[in-house]
Amino acid sequence: MSPTGIGWENALNSVKISSFMCGNGQSEFKEYADCFARVENRPDYIQCRSEAAEAMDRVAANQQRANKEEEKVEEGHHQMELCTAMADYLGCCRPLVEKSCGQRAWELVARVSLKGSSPICP
Repeated sequence: MSPTGIGWENALNSVKISSFMCGNGQSEFKEYADCFARVENRPDYIQCRSEAAEAMDRVAANQQRANKEEEKVEEGHHQMELCTAMADYLGCCRPLVEKSCGQRAWELVARVSLKGSSPICP
């Protein structure tokens, strides 16, 4: 990990995702965009997203508290918490995307999500 954390890795990964979504993956994404939009407005998906946001906020608060109190935290602990939150989110939304948009649409979501989290989650 760099001395500044994982910021550079996240930035580079964002560029890779953007390149995929605006390049090779654009037609695939367009194929499912309307379906994704419908799923994102469903109450059960909104619940998945809210739970993920709350989990990420808890991780950030724990990390800030630990830093402020100069608390010793096991190396990678906060990253593990973030990865767990991401896995929980994907587990929550997977059946919604698969049922509404199909298996291939889910594979696209998973691929993009995993690319986005790869600097943090192994």
